Amino acid sequence: MIDPLAPKAPAAATEAGFKTAPDAPARERDEALWAQAKAFEAQFLSEMLKLADLGKTPDAFGGGLGEDAFSAMMVDEYAADMVERGSFGLAEQVYTLMAENRT
Repeated sequence: MIDPLAPKAPAAATEAGFKTAPDAPARERDEALWAQAKAFEAQFLSEMLKLADLGKTPDAFGGGLGEDAFSAMMVDEYAADMVERGSFGLAEQVYTLMAENRT
């Protein structure tokens, strides 16, 4: 199983010149736009993790209704943590596109 809390992007990605959000050079950012880009990435990752059955109650020894009720929140928090670590990098791309197309 892939650890959603694993370290940042692999060395191959940084050697190829890709920058993730925390490693990107410091620059002026529209904080509201950046927050929306990160929220979009978190929602995207949350849906992808749910499709991968992360948070699915196991058939045997499951946590019952309580686990079912809170598993979606756990997956959302995993996704938010992945965004803060910059391990996926979608927010940076979304931010760039939104900033370029702002009117």
